[in-house]
Amino acid sequence: MPYQTNHNTYPATHQVPQSLLHKPVYAMPYEHFDGMYANKTDAIYLSIGIAQYDENAKELSAKIMRNIGSQWSPQSEELPIHRPIDLSILIAKVLFDRINNNVEIRGGTYISQKNEIILTQEPRTQAEIKVFQSWIQNNESVIKERLNALCDILNDLRRRNKI
Repeated sequence: MPYQTNHNTYPATHQVPQSLLHKPVYAMPYEHFDGMYANKTDAIYLSIGIAQYDENAKELSAKIMRNIGSQWSPQSEELPIHRPIDLSILIAKVLFDRINNNVEIRGGTYISQKNEIILTQEPRTQAEIKVFQSWIQNNESVIKERLNALCDILNDLRRRNKI
């Protein structure tokens, strides 16, 4: 296994797959840390590796490596590195900064975004809205905890002039 823990605290149930087109460079065992799905998830690893979509093998991507029983799921997601960062920004804004069902994203937040963008809520049934709001209410503390951990790491890296 290409990771270490104290006293094998977080053993992985599967070896990091090496036969996939995405070639993991770093793979973090994730099944114990998958938020509200921890220890009962098919998301086994988060991987940063060589992108499968780049024929020249020069791109990096992030991938959520999912295992469904005896095989690695084709529904595993591989993402260029900037996308999970952009997705994290969107998650924080949508979950915690909605005003009257609108999300304002100031200009310059995303690459090449010069002007403010205002996202409006898509048309949904009352039942769908209830599910959305209920999920946020039920999982708010876990999501805030993860975003705060990210914020702490970013602040530390900034303090040390790494970013």
